[in-house]
Amino acid sequence: MTTVPETRAPFQQAVLAAAQALVTQPGVDRERLKKAYAIALDPGAVRLEEDADGALVSTESGTRYVNGHCACADFRQHGDGWWCKHRLAVTLTKQAKAALMGPPPPVERPHTAAAPALPEAPASVNVRLTIAGREVQVTLRDTDEQRMLTRLAALLAQYPAAQASGEGDQTDAAPICPVHHVTMRPHTKHGETWYSHKHHGQWCRGSHR
Repeated sequence: MTTVPETRAPFQQAVLAAAQALVTQPGVDRERLKKAYAIALDPGAVRLEEDADGALVSTESGTRYVNGHCACADFRQHGDGWWCKHRLAVTLTKQAKAALMGPPPPVERPHTAAAPALPEAPASVNVRLTIAGREVQVTLRDTDEQRMLTRLAALLAQYPAAQASGEGDQTDAAPICPVHHVTMRPHTKHGETWYSHKHHGQWCRGSHR
């Protein structure tokens, strides 16, 4: 077991935990992992780049740059993806430092008061209109009733209701004679209104008076 100063004891524990997790990974050789563990605990042996994924690894055989690849003979012999001791040392160092740093503190967001609910309009009206051949419902709201009525009048003037012809209205409103089943015409005299129709030259009032 490599002896480290007391101040590096937490780092040693983090490296050991990372090694115990890494040994279960496919392709990781235990002997190479032991060497990588010793390199990671050697102060200054692994220098991580702050703004990149690479690192410089210094051992008795020299200094090598590791960035997913390594120029050592062991890595060149086995090819891409091989876990040489240099790559393992970099991985152990990164995982140990990340574990010691812990999760990033939560971002404190400025407190914003909830928007107040909009007050109910003192005056409102619903109206059904035919616009472009489609029946729609329009709701007008205002803080002033007279102003709302002015807006309503302008809206109704813009979309007037369809007017039926007077003759058609009379025909639709006129009753049907229950005797002869024909439309009866209205008659007014001296303030009295009645309905009748001619049948064979005679006026028939049916049952309406």
